[in-house]
Amino acid sequence: MKKAYLVFFLPLILLINQCKAPNGPEPIEEEEPISEEPLEVPGNPYNLSASEDLFLDKIVLSWEMDSVATSYEIHRSETEEGEFLKVGSSDSLGFEDYTVSEPEVPYYYKVRAVSSDSVLSEFSEIATGSLYRFKLSWYFEVRQIDTKSSLHIGWIRSRYADHYELYRSIGDSLNFELISTQEEYIFEDEGLTPVVDHYYKMRAWNEKVGYTEFTKAIKSYPYEEYQMTKMMIRPGSEEGQLHNPYGISFDEENNFYVSESGGAYRVQKFDENGVSKGIVAEGYTPKGIHLTKDNSIIVAFSGEGVKEFSAAGKQLKAWSRDTFNSREIDLDASGNLYVADITNNMVRKFDKNRNLIKSWGPVVGALELQGLSGLEVIGEQIVVSDKSGIWFFDKTGVFQSRLNNIDWVVYITEYDGFLYLSKRFEVIKMDYSGKIYARIKVNGMLNPTGTAFDEQGKLFVMDDESENYSVKVFEKRIN
Repeated sequence: MKKAYLVFFLPLILLINQCKAPNGPEPIEEEEPISEEPLEVPGNPYNLSASEDLFLDKIVLSWEMDSVATSYEIHRSETEEGEFLKVGSSDSLGFEDYTVSEPEVPYYYKVRAVSSDSVLSEFSEIATGSLYRFKLSWYFEVRQIDTKSSLHIGWIRSRYADHYELYRSIGDSLNFELISTQEEYIFEDEGLTPVVDHYYKMRAWNEKVGYTEFTKAIKSYPYEEYQMTKMMIRPGSEEGQLHNPYGISFDEENNFYVSESGGAYRVQKFDENGVSKGIVAEGYTPKGIHLTKDNSIIVAFSGEGVKEFSAAGKQLKAWSRDTFNSREIDLDASGNLYVADITNNMVRKFDKNRNLIKSWGPVVGALELQGLSGLEVIGEQIVVSDKSGIWFFDKTGVFQSRLNNIDWVVYITEYDGFLYLSKRFEVIKMDYSGKIYARIKVNGMLNPTGTAFDEQGKLFVMDDESENYSVKVFEKRIN
């Protein structure tokens, strides 16, 4: 059995040996080791910036990079020295962080680059950003409108405001009610009750963050409203016309008398419709005029003193020429005459027999009258005006008080407990405390001077403006 195996395998062994290399077994070649190239580290981001107080709901980051990076990691901390946590990533040179919530609070950021092999760069320098606090602007105003019983409310547009809410309280109750929701930042509150305090406050609204705080409440009041109902008498030097009208006074029959201080140098009488009833006095530059109870006419002339005329135009009396440049005049209940002397800035007091019994000014304590013009006797007080304000004296010239919120008043009229003060462009209605009730004006009325009321309570105003000489009639509008 063994011989049979040997016979079978021997030829096979010989064949294998013939196939071997003649020089013996080949050496095994060793593989060359593979050399690994080092991974490239990306450059560091630089010039990192973060938005500050610009956006309501996000902080916007941007940076620069010289080398190529696949993406960037954004890290944030609430303190500069605190732990920075990853808040997002970006494949561009910018990022918007919507995960912050507190306005005007600093947030600290740094960024690093990520290569395609996920190699990280060093962090950039730290940048600080913050959210904008939704708030109102500093400006909120309530302003009176001169000729209307309305109030103008205005404010500066607030950034990111979708709309504004305006609230009002009438009187001192401070029970505010919403009166307007609007996108505009002006509002005119019309048809109000005159000379009643109105309080206003407002707030803004944004759909993302809600309401701002309210403004502080501002108080104001609307003026009384007067409208011009008539303009009468044309300018000119002929009888029935007007040239430089100054003073005005009514008699008991509702006729009015007008002094014309330039050109015509006269006093004319008109009926209530402005129809001339003749010239009743003449003289150089008549200014102040006053009708007595018996309808005699007292006129202050510049350069000719004060004279009294009968209703028919006959001169009856003359006062001292010391009142060289007189303006407004008035009588008290005892018949004493008071004259505003603009040249000497003094008040002259004459008795009914035309004797000068008292003068005062220009120095009044530590103050001084300058540009004295208007004068009105009101009970036991003498009220005068100069360029600085309204002065109150007793009948002996003792100074009592002064209002300095109205300047350059040229004419004073008292009616129904109020002062009517003529100055450039307007007649101001004011109480004795200085509170203004109305600003009476109209386009084209440039230089109002004398004022007086007829028996129906209509206000007649002389307009002494070149080419616009006229009498303008105003009535109070009742809401």
